[in-house]
Amino acid sequence: MKFQNNKTFHKQFESINKISYYPYVGLNYEKNKQKILVFAHNIPIRSDKFELESKRMSSPTHFADSLEEYTYKKREYTKAFRNFIKGANKLSSNYSKNSDQGVKGKIDSFVSKISFANYINGLVKSDTQIDVKIDSEQLELSHKINTELINILKPTHIICWGKDVFDYVVKTVDGELNYSKSLNKKGFAQAQITKNKTTINILKTFHPSMPGFGHLKPETHNIIGDFLENKK
Repeated sequence: MKFQNNKTFHKQFESINKISYYPYVGLNYEKNKQKILVFAHNIPIRSDKFELESKRMSSPTHFADSLEEYTYKKREYTKAFRNFIKGANKLSSNYSKNSDQGVKGKIDSFVSKISFANYINGLVKSDTQIDVKIDSEQLELSHKINTELINILKPTHIICWGKDVFDYVVKTVDGELNYSKSLNKKGFAQAQITKNKTTINILKTFHPSMPGFGHLKPETHNIIGDFLENKK
């Protein structure tokens, strides 16, 4: 497995009440000066498949163990993550497992140092992939779970896919909001929170599955690059 899931935190994850899925944590996450936590939104499952898929995906590490698939396989369900990889690594063209070693090395290095999770913890029963309605009880439970995950992982940078996730995270991080501002590209914004004397930088991006994200565009590359380099 190319992207082994770092099990250092599993005992702590296991202690979180009613957690369904653990985040992926790259083997180099702890070693990296910048601890980057990426939050997607949710995993919608059609109601007629919900029971079957719930059983198939019952392991708490089901998604954490699937990052190689999401990074390198070209499938409809991997599109968002692959687009995010391109946007975050300043790639100007598509890539594959047959790309040159320089490109693959850059991608592999990035994925091995991030942590990644869906903010809504657990599958969401929904017959639509767009404007998915989150049950209030599941949303509140996810707030509690992610508060604990952030305390455990201690990220310095959080990247949020979409407005809903950005708003959730700003609410979840218990600290002093230093600022929140829109950036010079539609759908992108940035905030900064101080928690226990530690600064957490938070970036909102357009959801990577949508054209507005601009995964191959210099605008997107520069915004994410500046964010990770702590340029305001």
